[in-house]
This record gives sequence, structure tokens and C-alpha cells, in this order.
Amino acid sequence: MAGVNAAAVASARSGARVYMDVYMSNHGHWLLGGPLAVAEDFFDIWRVCLWNYERSKGMKSDLRRWEAQFSEVEDLTAFRNCSAYIARNGYLAMKDVTPFGYEWCSADLFFNGHLKDLDPGAPYSTLTRDAKRRLCRSSEVELPDGYRVRNGLITRESYIVLPGVEAMFNSGSQYFNKLARNAEADMVISHMIGETIMIPDDEMFAIVAQWARRDLGVEAGLKGLNPDQRIELARRMHNEYNSDNRQIAQILRLPRDAVDRMYRATPRAMPKMG
Repeated sequence: MAGVNAAAVASARSGARVYMDVYMSNHGHWLLGGPLAVAEDFFDIWRVCLWNYERSKGMKSDLRRWEAQFSEVEDLTAFRNCSAYIARNGYLAMKDVTPFGYEWCSADLFFNGHLKDLDPGAPYSTLTRDAKRRLCRSSEVELPDGYRVRNGLITRESYIVLPGVEAMFNSGSQYFNKLARNAEADMVISHMIGETIMIPDDEMFAIVAQWARRDLGVEAGLKGLNPDQRIELARRMHNEYNSDNRQIAQILRLPRDAVDRMYRATPRAMPKMG
């Protein structure tokens, strides 16, 4: 995918450290290290590379459709939450992948004992100049000596700062648990960057059950809710977590037509440009 090669090029030329990345059909996310000016350079280089790629394929391309929003990662907790948000992006948008199974995300690189068994790929330095230009989508083709190429892509291991991410987590178990369930932090970040996401049913169920016990004092959980309490939690699901009508009705055991009367029926939300 062109976005991966563009990120490798942008990292090398801007000096930005790339801790994690993900590419969706209409947006991408990066967790970068460096001053804001370096991050801005990274994105400018990335989108020019992508623009050149799209033009080379005869696609209509406009640099203005790629706009960036930058947010500062202030502390260790924020770093972990941002890592998890990026890693979970494909998983939240598609039902048929895990946080570690989305092809265009670097989440599977960390704490991965099988990484050493992968084909390391060919050294970038051994490619012809034409091959380098096809990868970089630029007349400037010099990249670091350690870059390698596998299956037509500059490998993520070439530019992702693997030790930098792993050092931010206490263990592989902590990393796994963060990716498995991180709904509340996901919503905070999505609101901050203006992206719309949907929390999976099982995670939303656990959150609503916690509301019932903690906030409403219903020890029996969802089974013990009265009709007014179900309506109250339906509002919270809709307003705080962007739950669609199907999810609200299913989790709270409310009639679907009643939920549709509360909130005009809309299709399941999809991520928007980030």
C-alpha cells in the first residue's frame, strides 16, 4: 500500500520517529515522536508521496483532500491510549479482523516472538534506481541503509520504532489487554480528533453493565433495570458512545421500534477523515 511506503520515506526525510501507524480507506493515524514542526514536515512529505502515487496510477488526486490534525501526547498514559486507539482502528471499523489482524496497521509488530522468523526482505540499497523511484514516488531516492523491502513494500520494521513502543508498556500482557478493551479511552481520543467510531457490542455491554451497578446502584446489573433506567442508559449510549439504534435495543432489551422513535434510525456510523 502506498501509504506505508510514503510513511517510510516521510520518516527518513523529516526525522520523525514513527511509533505506530494505521491506514484506512479514507484516513490514517500516526503516533510520532518529535517537535510539532517535524510532525508537520512528516505529513507534508507523506501526502506528496501519496499524491505522486495516485497520479502515476491515473487517479484523480488533490493534495487538499489530505489534511492533518495534530494532538500532543502529554504523558505515558496518553501514549498507551493513543497506541491502543491506532491499533484498534481497523478492528473497530470491521467485524472480521482482530486488533492484531488488520493488514495495514503496525499493531502486530510489538511483543511478537515470530517477528524474527519473517523474511527480512531485500536491502533497499540493492534496488535499481527505477525500483527505488517506484517505491518512493520521488526523484529523491536516498533512504537509510537499514531499510529493507518485502513484497513491494518498505518493511514496517525498517521505520517503526519497535523498542520505543515496547518500553512504554510494562509487558506484552499489558499491551494485549490495552488493545483488547480500551473503549473509554477510545471515545476520549475520537472526540478529541473529531473522528466517529463505534464500540463493539461486547465492550459496550460491559460498560453499560458497569453503569447499572456503579451509577444506578442496581446490583443485578442490566437484568435489574426498570424501564426508566433503561431509557436513561439508552440516552448515555447514544450521546456518550455513538451507539446506533440496533446496539441500544439489543443491549438494553428495548423494542427496536421504541428506540427508533427516540432516535431517528440511521445507518451504522463509519470513521470519517482524521
